[in-house]
Amino acid sequence: VYPYYCVEQTMSAALPAVYVDRMRKRIKLPPPDGPAPAEVAKRAVDRLVKLQHDDGSWGWWEHDAPNPFMTAYALYGLAELAHEGYAVPGDTLARGVRNLNAQMRGATNALAYWGGSQPNSEWNTRAFMLFALADAQPSAVDRDMLAKADAHAADVNAYALSVLGLAHVELGDRPGARPLLAE
Repeated sequence: VYPYYCVEQTMSAALPAVYVDRMRKRIKLPPPDGPAPAEVAKRAVDRLVKLQHDDGSWGWWEHDAPNPFMTAYALYGLAELAHEGYAVPGDTLARGVRNLNAQMRGATNALAYWGGSQPNSEWNTRAFMLFALADAQPSAVDRDMLAKADAHAADVNAYALSVLGLAHVELGDRPGARPLLAE
């Protein structure tokens, strides 16, 4: 279904397989036909390790520019796979966490790609980055950056608003998520 297996396609193939398997186990359904979720997860981890740049970031491919959203997406997906018990190299996650924090503090045009011409669109990307960090390593979340993202809640798109709220939930901060839910 995904012919190229760039970072985005790799995660878009693996995450649904893992999520469906999670639900299948909860409601005690038999294993599905087709590739086993463990095979899909292993292929995804192997591919994402290969696609990770030397600085810990991800772009779409192995030798392209770092991309904040793709770095967050790869980190989030790998963290989810690790949460489900799949083998994910710790150094891959650690390097991804360090790089994502560095990219989040940056002021590159790449942060604004996700929002297009929307004013303050870099906060859309930062919201997802914060969510990915909160899922992967809650202690790595820059609380000052989280507060700054919260201050931009009225400026971000609906998806960014929801993942910003989920970042608070991942951090055990439901009171911090409530104003975002109200927004």
